[in-house]
Amino acid sequence: MAAWGLTLHDVAALHQEIGRAALPEPLITVPLLAARALVLGSNPTLKAQHLAALLGGERLATLAWQGVPGALGTRDIAPIASRKQGGWTIAGTARFIALPHAAFFVVAARAEEGAVLLWLEHDATWNMECATAVDGAPVGSVYFNGVAVTEDAVIARPEEGGKILEAILDHARLAVCAELLGAMEQTFSMTLAYLKQRQQFGVAIGSFQALQHRAVELYVQIELSRSASHRALRCCEQSTDPHERAAAVSGAKSRCADAALLVAKDCIQPPGAIGYTEEYDLSIFVRRILALSGSLGNATAHRAPRSAPQRKRTRTMSSDYNALSEANFRDMLRTFITAECPSNLLNQARRIRWVEAKPWCLKLAARGWNAPAWPGEFGGMELNTAKLLVYYDEFEAADVARTPDLGFAMLGPLLIRYGTQEQRRHYLPRILSCDDLWCQGYSEPGAGSDLASLRTSAALDGDEWVINGQKTGLRLRRIRRTCFCWRARTQRQKSSMASAFYSRAWSLPASRCDRYARWLARRSSVKYFSMPCACRARTSWARSIKDGRWPKRSWGSSG
Repeated sequence: MAAWGLTLHDVAALHQEIGRAALPEPLITVPLLAARALVLGSNPTLKAQHLAALLGGERLATLAWQGVPGALGTRDIAPIASRKQGGWTIAGTARFIALPHAAFFVVAARAEEGAVLLWLEHDATWNMECATAVDGAPVGSVYFNGVAVTEDAVIARPEEGGKILEAILDHARLAVCAELLGAMEQTFSMTLAYLKQRQQFGVAIGSFQALQHRAVELYVQIELSRSASHRALRCCEQSTDPHERAAAVSGAKSRCADAALLVAKDCIQPPGAIGYTEEYDLSIFVRRILALSGSLGNATAHRAPRSAPQRKRTRTMSSDYNALSEANFRDMLRTFITAECPSNLLNQARRIRWVEAKPWCLKLAARGWNAPAWPGEFGGMELNTAKLLVYYDEFEAADVARTPDLGFAMLGPLLIRYGTQEQRRHYLPRILSCDDLWCQGYSEPGAGSDLASLRTSAALDGDEWVINGQKTGLRLRRIRRTCFCWRARTQRQKSSMASAFYSRAWSLPASRCDRYARWLARRSSVKYFSMPCACRARTSWARSIKDGRWPKRSWGSSG
C-alpha cells in the first residue's frame, strides 16, 4: 500500500468500507501479505518481476505458513525448510490458506537459523485440499513433500524472515479489525432500521426499553472496538518496539472479534428466522463476521501473552506519586500492569466474575492502588487530577477488565466526606482489602432511576430505620455480602422530594429471597436479582438528603 502513497490509517479506512459493503476482494491476502512480503524482503529481482502485477490485480499470490488454529507468528510456522546445495527443501503442511488456487505462494518455513520466506509458483502436482469457509471464500491446505526451492526464490533469509512475517501479519490484522468494524457498523445500522420499521402492539418495537438497552450495549461495543483499532494504528505508526506493537494489535483484534460476534448474534435476533436466510442481507454480514473473527488468530489466541521481554525496573517506588513526572508515572503503571495483570483480564468483551478478578484486586490492594482518588490518610493514592487521568488512561490502554469497584468509586468517597470516624474505621479498610464487596440497591420495579416514583420506605423506629419495599437490578448479588441503598422515601416526607442512603450488611442468609437468589444463580446466567426489602438499619448506617442537598450535620444521629 505504501507504493500507492497510503498510510496505515488510509488502509484501515479503505478496509472499513470494504467491511461495510462485504466485498469479497482479496485485498488482505494479496497486497498486505504476499506483496508486502516482497516489499520488505531483500530480493530485488522478485520485486521487479512480480510486485507491479500483484498490486495491479493481474496476478494473485497468497501466504502459506499456518499449521494449527490460533497461530499468531513465527513460533507457529508449520512448514520446515532444510538447506541443500543451491537452495532449500520444504516439507510439512500449511493449512488455512486463503486463495489456495493462486498462481504464486509466499511460504514461511522454519529453518535452524530462523524463519525463511520463499517464493513458489503453484505446481499442479502438489497435494492440496480445498474447502469453502463459512462466508463462501475458498481456503485450503498444502502438503509439501520435499519441494525444492532455488536461492533465487528466497524472499528473506532466516536472520530477517521472522521479523518480516510478524510485521506483515500485524498489519494484516489491523485491516481485519477495520473490516470487522465496518461489518459491525453496517449490521447495526440495518438492525436499527428494522427496529424503527417493525411494529408490534401498534408501535415500533424500537420503542421497547429492552431492545433500546440492547442496542445501546451494541453501540458501546462498536465504539470500544473503534477506539482499540485506532490505538493500535497509532502504536504501529509511532512505536519502534515490536513487542509493544504486537500487544496493541492483539488487543485490537481480540476486542473487535468479540464485539463483532456479539453484534452479529444480537442483531440477528430481532428479525427472527429471516435473518438467517440468504435473501436477507444481514446473513451475509453475519457469515463475514464469523470468518473474519477467526482470521489470523481468534480472540482467545490473542489474549494469551505473546513472548516479550519483561521491562527492567529502573527507578524505585515512591509513595508520593504526584511528585513523579508524567513519563515516570506512566512507566511505573505500565511496567506493573505488564508484569502482574493476568492475561485472562485483558481485552475482555464482558464483565468479569469476582472469582476471575480477585487475584488482580488483591495485587492492587497489596500495592495500595485500589483507590487512586482516595486521600492518603484513608489508604488511597491521593492522585491529583492529572495523575488520575494518567492512571485510568494506562489501565484503559492495556484494556484491563473492570473489577468490582462500587465500594471504591461510590461508597468509600461518600464515607470519607460525610461518614463518622467510627464508620470510616470500620468500613474503609475492609473496602480497600476487598474483604467487603458492595452491591447497590437503587432501582425499583416501575421506577428505575425515577426518584419521584420510588416506593421503598424508611421509617425511624428509635435508633433504627425500618426499611420496606423492593429493589431490583442488584448486580452480582450472590457474591456481595453488603449493600448500600439509595433514594428511599421517608414516611415523614412522602409529599416532598426526599431520599436517604443506607448501607446494610446482609443479615438474612436463610431468608426466602436469598434462597431464591441462590437457586436462580445456579440455574441460569442471570446476574440481576430483584429483592424484597424488609430489614432494619441503625441510624449510624443511614444518611438523609433533603431538597437534593446533604445537611451540614454529621452522619447519622448516633454512632
